[in-house]
Amino acid sequence: PPTRNAATAAFGSFVHTLAPDQRLRYGFRVERAQVKSSAWSHVGLAVDPAADAASFTPLSFALAWARDLDTSWTSTLSLTRTERAPNQQELFADGPHIGTDAYEVGDRTLGKEQGFGLEWELAKVRGPVSGSFSVYYNRFSSFITLQGNGLGPDLTTSGGDDHSGLGRYDFVAVPADFFGSEVKVNFQFVDTVASKRGLEWYGDFVRASQRDTSEALPRISPGRIGAALHGLASGWSWRLDATYHLAQNHTAPDETRTA
Repeated sequence: PPTRNAATAAFGSFVHTLAPDQRLRYGFRVERAQVKSSAWSHVGLAVDPAADAASFTPLSFALAWARDLDTSWTSTLSLTRTERAPNQQELFADGPHIGTDAYEVGDRTLGKEQGFGLEWELAKVRGPVSGSFSVYYNRFSSFITLQGNGLGPDLTTSGGDDHSGLGRYDFVAVPADFFGSEVKVNFQFVDTVASKRGLEWYGDFVRASQRDTSEALPRISPGRIGAALHGLASGWSWRLDATYHLAQNHTAPDETRTA
């Protein structure tokens, strides 16, 4: 259906020095999100969907403790609490999605997506060789995702289209766990005010599952590894990336693996 979306937000970030080699970083974001759906004609349904509206006030915060291990290495431990308002598709969708070849159905009763996150990072921030390594865990009490629910409806008997050839997927909120890691190493060959050239290697992966069933969540990106040449010359910065995406074998029901 036609929808109108409005969002306003305020945020702040702060740094507090605990000791010469320790810092406390913290921040917040508060948002007011409103989604309005117009009444619309859904050919084939006995009763057309009525106009509706939903409003949310997501509140997120982050707290991080950073400690310098020496002049080059820093360790950071972060705790986050995040909330996200459902979007118009997750709330009001009811029809075939051409891009995903699925019949998607929203849920007008969905609440905010909510979760906690914990991350540890070790970073080398100075020298011709720099980089970082991090691991994280996100625990969602309500993660909004798609869940299979049979086949799409056949509305031909009431003047609509036949969608029974498409799988039906409903937007639902489920408890979920995310585990992941990221690594980056940069070799800086030239580092002057006027000219810079370097080579960066990077990689990341994430594993996401429903906590109550241990099933994989759908549409989760596979791990990747890559390299990038980057530089600065005559005031222009440039970057050339090459990325290899690994196979995704941790797939949700009815999903196919990627290679």
